[in-house]
Amino acid sequence: MLTYRSDRLILKRLLVLWPIVGLGVGFLFSFGTTYQLLKDESLSLGQVALILPWSLPFLAPYLLPIAYLIAVALVYARLVAEGEALAFGSLGIPARSLAWPAVLLGALQVFPLAWASATLVPYAQQQRKATMSHDFQQLFELGAGEHFSRKFKGQGFSIYVRRYRGARFEGVVLHTHGLRRGGHALRLQLTARAGRLGAEAGNERLVLELEDAVATYLPVGEPPVRAHLARYVQAFALGGRRRVKEFERSSTELRARAQGADEAGRIEAEVALGRRTTLSLAPLLLTLLALPLPFCLRLENALLSFGLTTATALALFLGPTVVADFLARASGVGALAYTGIPASLLGAGLLGLLARRRT
Repeated sequence: MLTYRSDRLILKRLLVLWPIVGLGVGFLFSFGTTYQLLKDESLSLGQVALILPWSLPFLAPYLLPIAYLIAVALVYARLVAEGEALAFGSLGIPARSLAWPAVLLGALQVFPLAWASATLVPYAQQQRKATMSHDFQQLFELGAGEHFSRKFKGQGFSIYVRRYRGARFEGVVLHTHGLRRGGHALRLQLTARAGRLGAEAGNERLVLELEDAVATYLPVGEPPVRAHLARYVQAFALGGRRRVKEFERSSTELRARAQGADEAGRIEAEVALGRRTTLSLAPLLLTLLALPLPFCLRLENALLSFGLTTATALALFLGPTVVADFLARASGVGALAYTGIPASLLGAGLLGLLARRRT
């Protein structure tokens, strides 16, 4: 009976605190995403308003585990700091029995997150990219006119056209910016008598073909270098240099790619599947890592205990995950991407033994 009441108390606290923390973390994630879209992708407020709803599902595999970790750390840090755990122990309720409500809630999140990572996130990413493609599409819908200029910060270039008719340009000036090669900034200016726009790979890449062009390379601290080119072709990827292809594919597509792609594609697909599985298990793994820490620390300051618990659990989860990802890519063995999961479980087991000895 006492165990049932303690479980209800802890479960109630988690269910009250978790949505509040989730809303706070979600607001921070949304604010950061909005700022990134406005600053780095050079989108208008209207475009951001259309893209943001598709960005939130993309953030769910990260937002939910972090919000739940914070809620668990807050509840159990307070439980230990205020002596409630000690009081339960004096009534014959061991510390490990107090962990079941948090473990149960963490486990219940695994399957929804696995479904979201496998289907919802790729779909949302595809819709997000389709909305962002408006910037590229407007270049094909200019009609006829003079003096058009546009900066594509995410793709690393800006363009000025003196006269245009559809996808054909006259008097083109192209500047690249933000590109780097060999650790040095790469600044290139192209002026051309005429140019033509095209698209490839399902409108994912903008192809600009220039005729009778003069290329001026501007190295830092050195005289400019110029060259005349009869023809110059430059391709720009939608989404810029930070585009991540794996999020656009469902888990079924990644498994098919792991079977049929070349060696590099196979490794990328297997690593992506391993990372996706690890993220799906993140609520449970982070909970198992966080639960023993307040009992190990036994601090009277609940806020300090919460901070140390959250930071330590994240470090013990992210560390093995990053190392597993690196080992899988370096060795070419995609199965190593899953080794972060048993490493986190091992860390949780060791922390549990330490907490048991201290209680």
